[in-house]
Amino acid sequence: MGTALRMLEGVLLASMGLFMAGLARSTVYWQFLNPRYAWLTLAAGAVITLLGLIHLFHPGRKGQITQLLALAVFLALAVSAVNGPHLFAGPQPAYTPPKRVSRFTGGSLTRAYDDSLSAERTVETLDGREYARMNLAELLAVEGKQVREGSRVAVQGLLLRTPDMDRAGYVALARLYIYCCFADAVGVVAMVKVDDPEAFEPGSWVRVLATLRPDPPFTDRTLAVAGALTTARSERFALDADAVDETGVEGVPFILEVCTTEPFAY
Repeated sequence: MGTALRMLEGVLLASMGLFMAGLARSTVYWQFLNPRYAWLTLAAGAVITLLGLIHLFHPGRKGQITQLLALAVFLALAVSAVNGPHLFAGPQPAYTPPKRVSRFTGGSLTRAYDDSLSAERTVETLDGREYARMNLAELLAVEGKQVREGSRVAVQGLLLRTPDMDRAGYVALARLYIYCCFADAVGVVAMVKVDDPEAFEPGSWVRVLATLRPDPPFTDRTLAVAGALTTARSERFALDADAVDETGVEGVPFILEVCTTEPFAY
């Protein structure tokens, strides 16, 4: 009995390590942890797999029911999480991404995608004017430095509306910034001046080409962002929209990378 428990425990331990290694190289890793930690998960998975094999062939070890059950519960939860409903899938408007490969666009969201980032400055163009592509957290991080009043930027995010913002002629753009995992997510928000807020669908994913303007409205209020316990927004600038277009998500919906120098992650 003890030998059978030991061997089963070794198999489950090795399976746990293989699962971690496979997850680190999968397309869903970013849904659990920031892709910057994929290498660490891969290394830990390799070590655990090795320990499982040693445990499997170590006759001096005895298996324990409690450890076996703990491993079985972990594997059951892990497999269910990966193979359950895709929380971030859904219909998106038709959209052709630009030629430049975004840092976290498609494929396996791992460290390999850091190598695909172009060293050239990336912009969007409208009526001959260039708009620097960056994400909302980068916009907040570099305000007063790379971007100032009058700077033109291109950002993407979830469009939010409230009755007060409608009356003032504003919508809000929001994205979750995830440093480690969803537990530490922060909602990053920018106020966007538009001609007709009612022309936009709340909850749609949009790309905004805009010019920075001072004195954003509602600086004394906090706008709730689903999935975030806290929010961050500029108290210096709002975005004066030149174009707001509904698009598909380029990359992933969440901000996983914040660059303070060009090229930005977008």
